[in-house]
Amino acid sequence: MRVRIKRWMAIFLAVVLACLPTACAGISESAPESEYMPAINPMTTAGGSQTDTLTLYYPIENENALAGYTRRARIQSSESRQQVLLRELAQQPESGLDLAAALPEGTQVGEVYSENEVLYVTLSEAFIQTPAAWANLDAQALAHRKQLALYAVVNTLTHSDEYQQVQILITSDIRTRGARPTRGQVGFTEQADALLEPLSRNNELVFTPDTAVQILFEGALEQNATRMRRMLAGGENRPSEQEIQNQFKQSNAVLQRYVVTQTVISADGQSATVYVDVALEGQDGRTVQKFNQPVEVRQESGIWRVEGGSIGNLLYPQI
Repeated sequence: MRVRIKRWMAIFLAVVLACLPTACAGISESAPESEYMPAINPMTTAGGSQTDTLTLYYPIENENALAGYTRRARIQSSESRQQVLLRELAQQPESGLDLAAALPEGTQVGEVYSENEVLYVTLSEAFIQTPAAWANLDAQALAHRKQLALYAVVNTLTHSDEYQQVQILITSDIRTRGARPTRGQVGFTEQADALLEPLSRNNELVFTPDTAVQILFEGALEQNATRMRRMLAGGENRPSEQEIQNQFKQSNAVLQRYVVTQTVISADGQSATVYVDVALEGQDGRTVQKFNQPVEVRQESGIWRVEGGSIGNLLYPQI
């Protein structure tokens, strides 16, 4: 009897030893397939975040154009890139860049999700309201300003080509999913009562070398020194508004009209030459035409600016 017991104990111990971790190759410690296992991002720091370069679209001050401005921002592991883009866009642009706030004051960002290749973005009701800063705008200017805010969001979110369309939703409670606003609420005058559909990137509003030259020359036609100065390169070293006015007084002719004919952008995308035809009217009534005149443009902080040295004989001429 004792021999039989010892034999069964020996068999039992052999089975236990066979199932220890060093020998039991048939047992897996991986999680069930139904359990979510987040992918490890090699760019994420030990603190659960990473720093990335983002392109944000801000309106040029008092102009109907959006400049793509790059900024470094920290992305937490719990955030999507799209949420961070909107969070950063809701912030005021840096001073000294001649950029305006992208979103109406008080706009909050809610749920962001994708469905059928469309990115859905919920914003608070402040987005479709008129902030105090826009209160004195006429109806047309207000509509343009609302569209700039709308496309600041759309162009920012579609810049990387990950998404081609964006659907804006509006809610009174940022904790809940919003509903589509009407087209009129976001600045469209045509079919104003229809609900807003998903929107694609608006390239016509993107600030380019051509845009910088056009705004500068329009300012010269108006002799608007404030508008002209915004487009000039040099930062704080660019001419003051008074210096621009003095240059107008010292010239003996004025710009009568202009046409942008061609733009050549450098291989690195940091500079460009914009060619223009101009007509200048002298104090004696003579008109002088100049063709294919080069205007040099370069990027400063990611924004196109016109080199002042290339425009003197066109905007403050002596004929």
